[in-house]
Amino acid sequence: MEGYVFAIDKQSGEAFPLEIVKGDQTSKTLLYSETEPTLNIENDDLVVHPPVGAGTSVEDTKDVIYKLDLSNKQLIAE
Repeated sequence: MEGYVFAIDKQSGEAFPLEIVKGDQTSKTLLYSETEPTLNIENDDLVVHPPVGAGTSVEDTKDVIYKLDLSNKQLIAE
């Protein structure tokens, strides 16, 4: 599955999209598994189970933890 991620500024009420940063790649959408429990919040981080398909490496099947960087309007993978 593919989706957009938005945040809302508590003070102004403004909603805005977040960029997804993973390594040296930046995207406007987040990819996640449609078959596993996929999106969880743990310790203020977003935990995402990635999609798995033919040819997916073992490393790419591990959950990805994203930290929110509101000042840069980004979710950054650890």
